[in-house]
Amino acid sequence: MALDTKNTGFLDFYRCEALNANIGDPARRSAWLEQEKARRLILRLVAEFRALGSEGRFVAEGLLESTGIRQAIPAELWDEASLEFATSRATSDVFAYRHVTIQRAAAMVDAITSQLIAWLERQRDHRGEQMKKELLELARAEFEGDLTAAIFNKGYKAVYARRRGRPIKK
Repeated sequence: MALDTKNTGFLDFYRCEALNANIGDPARRSAWLEQEKARRLILRLVAEFRALGSEGRFVAEGLLESTGIRQAIPAELWDEASLEFATSRATSDVFAYRHVTIQRAAAMVDAITSQLIAWLERQRDHRGEQMKKELLELARAEFEGDLTAAIFNKGYKAVYARRRGRPIKK
């Protein structure tokens, strides 16, 4: 995976020095510029990911390597964590976690759900009853990447109070 590129140390230093000194043929320089752009982007993405973890914007858990017990990874460890995305591994000082999984924090899910409920109520007031599939497509357009099927189903159930499945025969 691209985010797992290891720090090559001397090669990165050499590339930066060569670019600053304007050394090398144009084809090699353009390749070095692309590599440098990619390296900076990777460093920025990983730093932003660590910041999200330390702010508690997601909940992560993994198998603590020393005990083999699955446990939540504390937010304090994310600032200095070494991340290996391809192997689902995160290490920080003496702590090492394998099979790391990440989910949205419950507070974020609750906030999105409450916004969805308000939006669904406005939709019902303005447009009347609509099919669930239509509402789902409109909600996806409205909430973009924040909306999951589970959040939509929870909000839909709160607003419309319908049971899942076919209607009961009378």
